[in-house]
Amino acid sequence: MPFAFQTRLGIAEDQVQTWVSTSLAIYAAGVIVGSLVVGAISDKLGQRRAFMISGFVVMEGATCMLCFPKSLALYMVGRTLQGVSAAIAWGIGFAIISDSAEPDQVALLMSYPSMGLSLGIFLGPLLGGVMYDRAGYYSVFYLCFGVFGLDILVRFLMTEKSTLEQKLKKYELYEKKRQEAFGEIMMTTTSHSGSINPGHASQSESTMSSDSTIEQSEEEERQNFSLRHSFRKMTLIQLLQSPRVLNNLFLTFILVWFSGNLDATMTIHLADIFNFNSLYSGLMFLAIVAPMVLEPVCGYVSDKYGGRYLVTAGFIWICPSLMLMWIPHENTTGHIVMFIAFLVMVGIGFTLVFTPLMAEMTNAVNEIDRANPGTLGGGKGFAQAYGLVNIASSLGQIVGPYQGGAVMSRYGWGINVLIMGLLALVAAVPGFLLTGGKEPPSHSSNSLTPENSDPQIPLQSESIDD
Repeated sequence: MPFAFQTRLGIAEDQVQTWVSTSLAIYAAGVIVGSLVVGAISDKLGQRRAFMISGFVVMEGATCMLCFPKSLALYMVGRTLQGVSAAIAWGIGFAIISDSAEPDQVALLMSYPSMGLSLGIFLGPLLGGVMYDRAGYYSVFYLCFGVFGLDILVRFLMTEKSTLEQKLKKYELYEKKRQEAFGEIMMTTTSHSGSINPGHASQSESTMSSDSTIEQSEEEERQNFSLRHSFRKMTLIQLLQSPRVLNNLFLTFILVWFSGNLDATMTIHLADIFNFNSLYSGLMFLAIVAPMVLEPVCGYVSDKYGGRYLVTAGFIWICPSLMLMWIPHENTTGHIVMFIAFLVMVGIGFTLVFTPLMAEMTNAVNEIDRANPGTLGGGKGFAQAYGLVNIASSLGQIVGPYQGGAVMSRYGWGINVLIMGLLALVAAVPGFLLTGGKEPPSHSSNSLTPENSDPQIPLQSESIDD
């Protein structure tokens, strides 16, 4: 991005840092707007798959604007739309996992998209730098469009849990009708053979009782839906009243602050002290990315023992890792190796924190739902909860680059990493006090396997998909 501003948009070199920070802030503003609107609508209407596909369309349009920028204003519009599409993808994406995950698997399942998000944040500068340096400006977007092809395919192939449950309900209804028909055939056969069925009257009474029970259950469901609907408008307020949710948002803000700061300042710092171009600056981000392949391990540990200790240890580890990055200041092999080692340490800290934080939001929402069943609405507020996470991330992306750019220009790199290190130590305190521990086991199964089906009676050719 810093190099593209100069070559494509004609930004003066002394203004590049300002416009890089502004671009990241514009992107974050798009995320905030998209998260507030899309999260509430998705929780109310469901249909998360449709939102994922619409997010892809917005992302495609935004990328085209960035690929062929006619002016700085058009470029910033593209960045805004990129933020909106990111809000849809990540807010709805994490909500889909929350809808389906068992309590003892939340962090493990969250670890895979978390790893993808982390890799994307830091591999973006790497791959973009390599492509830009070797093949020019447009090659970066060729890579993007290639990824889009795989992205849209996966989004269309996705099946929501709610959709699958609807199909299974149809299957169970079909099974019930088939078994009733089979029973009537058996009764008719018995009657024709001259046998007397003394239980016929009792069966009729049982059928009437069953119908009454079904009507009562439907009435209770309507009442429950009415209750949920009346409280749904208060979902956001309930989320913001939870200390666990607020703590999660604060820690997410701090973590993304760090990544946004490094994203905006490290490339320029590396160019200053090591004379690195876009290619070598991008390669340095591999040092942060490498430890993130262990995020599934952190997810497993978080599910087994709780996220509190991983989050606390991660922020404590990040503190000295960032502070030590002021030491390398000479263009020598030894100092380059030292800088890489400290980046690896920072990456380890990010890995320890990120996945437990993503799972913690789901666990916090489930805690609210256990205390007040049904008041979060049919979607349990997951899309709005992760919309809040997106907003916290966006604020971090706004503050991080601006804070980093301001401190770098006035006090230098050393003070910049010192400030981030101290913030990491501060974040460890609420991380320990307010982050949840091991989640209680689930008392209800989310299994989608239909029960009470008779395997001895073959299915007829009647379709159940309609």
